[in-house]
Amino acid sequence: MKELNDDNETGINFVNWDYTINSSAVKDYEKYLNDTKKKDDKTIKVEEGEDKAFYIRAGKYKLSIETNGVKSEKDFEIKTPEKRSKRLAIPSAISSPGEFEEWMEESGLEGKK
Repeated sequence: MKELNDDNETGINFVNWDYTINSSAVKDYEKYLNDTKKKDDKTIKVEEGEDKAFYIRAGKYKLSIETNGVKSEKDFEIKTPEKRSKRLAIPSAISSPGEFEEWMEESGLEGKK
């Protein structure tokens, strides 16, 4: 799905990957996703992102690294990001407890702890 090449020297090295896949691999990736999905799940279509790139989905994958003709493989998992709670800034113009309570109500935070 994605081939990364690097000419690092001997030692500990890192390769950055932005979770994109090659556009030439999209059809094969869609086939893999649909072949491995649950029977009752909808057909999966990999769509282009706003930046015109295709991204890998959460799931289990295999990483293959080849160096000097020696190949090593490792399973890994990409997890779905956890939903983060919405953060709001308290307006600096609030000058009384009543205004604060009104802001809490308008923000949908009244009664939440």
